Amino acid sequence: MGSEKNAPDGMLISHLLDLQEKCRAKNVIQSSDFLTPEERAEAERQRINAFFFGGFGDAERTCAIFLPDYISKEEVVSDPAIAGISGVKISLSAYDIDGKTGHRDVLGALMNIGIRREVTGDIVCCGNCSYFVAKTKIIPHIIENLTRVGRYSVRLEEIPCTEIVPCNDGTPMKRSVSSMRLDAVLSACFNISRDRAQEAITGGEVFVDGRVALKPDGKISEGRRISFRRHGRAEIMSAAAKTQKGRTLLEFTLYR
Repeated sequence: MGSEKNAPDGMLISHLLDLQEKCRAKNVIQSSDFLTPEERAEAERQRINAFFFGGFGDAERTCAIFLPDYISKEEVVSDPAIAGISGVKISLSAYDIDGKTGHRDVLGALMNIGIRREVTGDIVCCGNCSYFVAKTKIIPHIIENLTRVGRYSVRLEEIPCTEIVPCNDGTPMKRSVSSMRLDAVLSACFNISRDRAQEAITGGEVFVDGRVALKPDGKISEGRRISFRRHGRAEIMSAAAKTQKGRTLLEFTLYR
């Protein structure tokens, strides 16, 4: 379901250039499907002149939006529906008020009704309530057909993206690290080996502040957000204190 599937590499860039030309020629807004951080990085490397936005601030999956001269970026941020981007709220039934759905549950439910990943953006899960961003035109189909998430019956409603509530269900954690290299921090945050961390980084599975990070020795500082595909994300809160053995005491919030 939805619009054309995003193609990798040259085909994606060609498609974005087509949208850019349509915007210029017709002076109307054009918006791609949702891009992964890698696809966005490639578009930026190719100097695609677009506004990348995913419905709310800090969204990892973003659309390349091409703006005519009469629409500003600020207008899109305040009303993403202008660019064909809307939000969906998923609520559990009153009988399951203590239930909880996760990112994989929501994504799996969407895939089960034939929704391609390219037409949906970020998924935000907060206890018994979840949200996701999608292309506006596909939302009626989703609402009509998605009735269960995991083992729960659910109710869906279309909402403005501005009503999506950031999730505060993270777990505060502390770990010591030998250095603030990306591979060391990733290993500590997600409790994996240093070798696995390096493999994940060079394999394009790790993102820092929404951008793909390919260098294991990249330096991480306070305030950075590290995302590990299919594992969650960690927000670095503090890295100032030292242990008695001289290691850095890393304080972070882990979101699964």
